[in-house]
Amino acid sequence: MKGVMLLSGGIDSPVAMHLISKVHDIEALHFSNGEFAGKESVDKSILIAKKLGLTRLMVIDIAHLLKEIATKCSRKYYFVLMKRFMLRIAEKIALLNECAFICTGDSLAQVSSQTMKNLEVVDAVTPMPVLRPLIGYDKEEIILLAKEIGTFDLSKGPEMCDILGPKHPATKARLEHVMEEEKKINVAALVDNAVASARWAAVP
Repeated sequence: MKGVMLLSGGIDSPVAMHLISKVHDIEALHFSNGEFAGKESVDKSILIAKKLGLTRLMVIDIAHLLKEIATKCSRKYYFVLMKRFMLRIAEKIALLNECAFICTGDSLAQVSSQTMKNLEVVDAVTPMPVLRPLIGYDKEEIILLAKEIGTFDLSKGPEMCDILGPKHPATKARLEHVMEEEKKINVAALVDNAVASARWAAVP
């Protein structure tokens, strides 16, 4: 079975990619934020993709989308809204590439968007299965695995997706409230524009 992996420049998702690729064929998708974070996350993700044995990496710059969320929606829902958009886009990419599922590096309650309630709200946006190989791992276990597979040193550093996020994000978002926030922006157009901008980056 084939799936789409959301591969960031952080520590967790490369480990999830390593685990899931043992049993499934995976296409890797990286969301960048070029306007606010530069190209560092893309460069890191290409190096990580190479370490994981990939030959290509799909890159989508969602800076405009993130700016819309940050300026037009309630700030406390920023991370939940961002993750919902990522799954919407990943679902379309998956369908275009004949993939049956989406995979992420989430682990339960590690950050605000990964509480049980917030994951439920995030997953409600797509009928496609979302696999989380690290769901029961704690951070120390993930770091240990990252060191074992050789991605830890490549992944160290701040998460670029946090730049526009609030200091006090919602940890128990309610679906109806999040959907009300999404009415403030043109969800369909933002998703379609993101998908249309997707490009394959060669992994040297």
